[in-house]
Amino acid sequence: MDNTNQNAIRIVGPDGSMGNWFADLLCKIGLEVDFSGRTKKGTTNVPWIESVTLQRPQEIPLYLEQGYFDVAPVGQDWLANYDLPLVELMTIPVGRSADRPVRIVLAVPEDSDWTSVNDIPPMTVVATEYYELARRYFRSKHKKVKLIRSWGNTEHKVLYGAQAIVDVTETGNSLKENHLKIIETIMVSNMAIVANPDSLKNEQKAEYINHFVAMVKGTLLADKYVRIEANVPESLIEVAAKILGGLKGATISLVTTAGWISMTAYVPKNIEYQIIFDLTKIGVTDIAVIRQIPFIMQAE
Repeated sequence: MDNTNQNAIRIVGPDGSMGNWFADLLCKIGLEVDFSGRTKKGTTNVPWIESVTLQRPQEIPLYLEQGYFDVAPVGQDWLANYDLPLVELMTIPVGRSADRPVRIVLAVPEDSDWTSVNDIPPMTVVATEYYELARRYFRSKHKKVKLIRSWGNTEHKVLYGAQAIVDVTETGNSLKENHLKIIETIMVSNMAIVANPDSLKNEQKAEYINHFVAMVKGTLLADKYVRIEANVPESLIEVAAKILGGLKGATISLVTTAGWISMTAYVPKNIEYQIIFDLTKIGVTDIAVIRQIPFIMQAE
């Protein structure tokens, strides 16, 4: 197989605030992407990936639906905004810059008497980047408002005619700094891996896309684990193995010192210190902890 593979997949990912997260994800997976040209289209060291391209997050669903790309990490907020027939393959619990989801909220000036969407009077001017999402939201609440499109810095728009905004927030700090208060949460948004449905109809492309998703799942799983290696007296094999646990139990191998074996297991990060304590308590020595595991592949 070579890079002329007609079924090689085209991946598109976010630039901007999510660009570092996407780059870190590719690195953990082991994808070496070359962006040596002046475009945002890069090539990889993997023959079944034709290209990796960076685009603005709000535009990715449109390009994906139009068939320019096969698969992408996309914010659920933008998926909801466009409501396109894309296939969501997995959810990733991250927002724009942290390992937590973001919220799409309705916010108004902090000195306003409005405390919920029910208080919004007819023809209130609302600024938003999420034009379609906001339009459907207010329609569902039977509220007739005047929506104006924002192209960024939406929280500033109350200085220039808007009476309310629909915007994204992680902590709410930016809204507070701009003297705004949240009166409704419209949706909670994670990242998602999404595919073009026509790409999934191609059996070979679908196999590549699903493998890419499995590798992403592997990086998320690996973030929750560390690998512990230790030298264990042969007389303590059973009890040490029980303490270590692991995904499918510990791996045991011989060492050159008689009466000892080496034991290795992948264990959850949140119990690693308890495991180390329990191992030392029974006489296990030479304990090493390996962190920053790129990914752990598991069967579904």
